[in-house]
Amino acid sequence: MDFPSQVFTDKAKRKQPFTHPLLQDERVGDVLMKRDVLLNFPYHSFAPVVDMIREAAFDPDVVSIKIACYRLASQSKIINALVNAVRNGKEVTVMMELKARFDEEANLQWQQVLTDIGAKVLTGIQDMKVHAKICVIKNG
Repeated sequence: MDFPSQVFTDKAKRKQPFTHPLLQDERVGDVLMKRDVLLNFPYHSFAPVVDMIREAAFDPDVVSIKIACYRLASQSKIINALVNAVRNGKEVTVMMELKARFDEEANLQWQQVLTDIGAKVLTGIQDMKVHAKICVIKNG
């Protein structure tokens, strides 16, 4: 949603998200093994999160990925990484919010895809909404 142009005529152009300086030249997993990195959205790019899950999907030391998903795109890079993780023998558990405003259809489709490939999909607690954004990647 945007501000009405009739009221706000002097509107600044929205800045594009930027990559955190620590994540520009190294694999995300390598950086995170050395130190914590705080990302603040929408200011930072979401790409390092996707890269982290993608790296974990192919890392032979990773045994499981657990993630809470709220709003997923119809062409989700996160889901693609999780599918690759399952195919590579990782235990994948996804807490999928099915009542994510405006994205219910995509979330329902992804729930089916993940279930079909063998991921464990949790769909929440009746009459409660899970809005958390968390991911836990466990090495063996």
